[in-house]
Amino acid sequence: MLTNCNISSAVVTEPPNGLKLNLRSTYFKVRQERLESCSHVAFRPLVYVLAFFHAVVQVS
Repeated sequence: MLTNCNISSAVVTEPPNGLKLNLRSTYFKVRQERLESCSHVAFRPLVYVLAFFHAVVQVS
């Protein structure tokens, strides 16, 4: 019996080399409309921190 992992095809992209390029790649995938949709003052810094964390995890 085939599992879902065996049946489905995966699309994988290699992260860019380096923390700065990886951070830019992750952060710029968030659309401007999404950043403007939340009026909370901490939303944009939180998105940036999450993008930074994601970049660090991918680099290490």
